[in-house]
Amino acid sequence: MVESSEDQSYTISVADLGYSDANNDELTGLRITTLPKKGKMMVNGTLISSTVQVISVTDLVAGKLKYIPGINGNGDMYDSLKFKVRDDGLAQNEDTVSRTLTFNITEAVSYTHLTLPT
Repeated sequence: MVESSEDQSYTISVADLGYSDANNDELTGLRITTLPKKGKMMVNGTLISSTVQVISVTDLVAGKLKYIPGINGNGDMYDSLKFKVRDDGLAQNEDTVSRTLTFNITEAVSYTHLTLPT
């Protein structure tokens, strides 16, 4: 679960994935298996619209994977995505089970600017 603010993108990091491997294989990337329903995912400025795209660990480390909530969207457990991590092991290189990353989006304070006649 990660925390972000309304109307702000969130950069997904390797730490957000909760990756560990019993064989000490290195993380090589991830594949999103279920896209978020309320927000959108972008990698390197391009919308992710398919669950076949693999995001490299290089792009993760460079801060290129972003979640963007819907306009004015906020709340606890506001949105989520499912993903499978990939590693450099010789056997099964992709998780057999999808993991979930949930987004808590904090409401932003909105101000109305009013001009009064003088």
